[in-house]
Amino acid sequence: MADAYRSARTGQPTGRRDRILEEQRLWLARRNACGGTRSCLADAMRTRIAQLSFAPADGLTGLYCADRKVMSVEEIGETLRFDFMFFSGDHACATPVLEAVKTGTRWIASNADCRLVLTLEGSDIIVRSESPAACKAAYCGARAQIGEFRMPLSARVPEVRQPFVGGIGERPC
Repeated sequence: MADAYRSARTGQPTGRRDRILEEQRLWLARRNACGGTRSCLADAMRTRIAQLSFAPADGLTGLYCADRKVMSVEEIGETLRFDFMFFSGDHACATPVLEAVKTGTRWIASNADCRLVLTLEGSDIIVRSESPAACKAAYCGARAQIGEFRMPLSARVPEVRQPFVGGIGERPC
């Protein structure tokens, strides 16, 4: 575990190292809840090592493409620019490029009445809507809505360095 943690922090900018440290402290509290149960401890260790191995070396910046969804992210200090699009049945949600401000371990973006919270949880980027009706009206078709959007870190397209080139539906996934 110590090697995985050290490896995830090595060469990272200060803000990213601090975030990994904060996540590690939160994980330690969850791990300690296992008490002396060996299977719980083993599962917790395996999960955390996997999470640390997915930590992007250069932060979250990149283009992410997964099953019927696309996300672009640019991390600039304590600010995060992002947009995303996904399909739900024959309907879709797509945001413009939003700017989120870091608050603790999460980033918060507000646009009109729509408030989105982005977090890094395990090996996923997660966007949750704190105002589903407003976000649906602003960004979604008739039968789609933003409740919780998940994008695996492993879905990052490695060769893309400029994540916001073209419209979100035109990006090279």
